[in-house]
Order: sequence, then structure tokens, then C-alpha cells
Amino acid sequence: MIRTGICRIVIAAVWILPLRVLGQKVDLPRELWVNCDPPLGKNAVVVGPTVTAKNGSRAWVQVVSVIAPIQEMCLNTTTLWVSRGHLHPYLPIFTQSPVYPNLEGNGMQIVDWSHDGRLLLTEMWQWNTEPNDAPIPRKILVFEPTKKVRHEINIYRLVDDQKGRDCEVQFDLLGFTLDDWVALRTRISTFYDVDEDETTKPKNLKCSESTQWVAINPLTEARRSIPSDFHAARYSDRGH
Repeated sequence: MIRTGICRIVIAAVWILPLRVLGQKVDLPRELWVNCDPPLGKNAVVVGPTVTAKNGSRAWVQVVSVIAPIQEMCLNTTTLWVSRGHLHPYLPIFTQSPVYPNLEGNGMQIVDWSHDGRLLLTEMWQWNTEPNDAPIPRKILVFEPTKKVRHEINIYRLVDDQKGRDCEVQFDLLGFTLDDWVALRTRISTFYDVDEDETTKPKNLKCSESTQWVAINPLTEARRSIPSDFHAARYSDRGH
């Protein structure tokens, strides 16, 4: 990839909104690489769908991506907007600014509201917008909008019993359980650096690998096992 100031905006069901100062309306598929070269007018505002809870609460995500004036890289700012209902205004309850260096890009996906609309489950991404082969860090964030509280689930607590070993934890975020715990499938494996493979990695640094289905309490981080065929119900509607 050529260094031309390219950034990745990752957000569920995205599209570009028409703004006079930010370019023209262009339909975008998910996970598109957006060229932020100023001469081409590629500064952009990207939004996801409105997600409505059963109690009427609503939320949507906005990503503003602008070109850095000197480095010619994209700088993303992600904002989560929430309303208590159609008679109430949207208010920003969370903003992730670009982090320099190495994490100038960011994006967010709304996964679901809890069954009573009290909790909002999201997945957050951050990445380096310059060409690189680094993985994209992901976070699980759960919001209590009425209390203005944010909880982050630390998935690396799943490998607390493997301290001193090089472990990597990947996850698929499934949704809420009926009692408002966060359900996910995790894959625990050995992390290999660029100059390592299975034959050169010291045995004492290798992880005990497994796939686990777990539910985690977002308030206390207590966890329990769930069946491997668990299917999360959806407690919200997605608009446009």
C-alpha cells in the first residue's frame, strides 16, 4: 500500500453524509479504506444506523475523519450519541479522539441494547492509519447512559492463569444474555512475533490454547460459562 494518507473507517452499515465542507454523498460498504487526500475532497463524516431499545432509547455512532495538515494521514474522532426517546434530544455520551502516534484511527459498532434499555453494548476499534501490518485493537464497552457511566471489559483476565506466557485473546461479541451479562466466544492462542513460529517459540512461553464461550458481568467482570450453541436474542431495532 502506498503512503497517500489512507485510513480505515470501520462501522456497521456505513454511509457518507453530504456536508458542504466535507465532500459529496457516496455510498460505502462496510470496512472501506477511505482516501483522505485533501485535493480529492475526501474528508468525511460517517454514521451508523440508529439503534432503538425496547424502552425507546436510541443511539447512533458518528465518525469524523479529517486529513492531518502535515503528515497526510487520517485523523478520526468517534462519537456515540444517545437519546432517551423521540421527545428527547441526542447527547454525546462518549468521544474517542485520535491518539498520536500509532492510533490515529478509530471506529465503533453498536451491538445491542439490553432487554430493558438500561445498558448499551458496543465494540470499539483503534488502529494506525499509516500502512502497517499491526492488528487492530478492539475493546468491549458497555454504557449506562442514564448514569453517565462506561464499563470496559478486560478480556485478558481470561488468561490470568497463564501469567508469563505469550497469549493472544480474540473474541466474537455475541450480545447480551437475558440477565444483562455480555456473551462472547473467545479463542486463546499463542502470540508469535514476526520472527517466531511454532518451532522456534520457547515451550515455556506458549499458551494453553482453547476456545471458550463465556458470559461476563459488565459491572463486576464476574464470568460464567455458557453453552457453545448459545444464541443471543436481539433487544433493539436498527433504522437508517
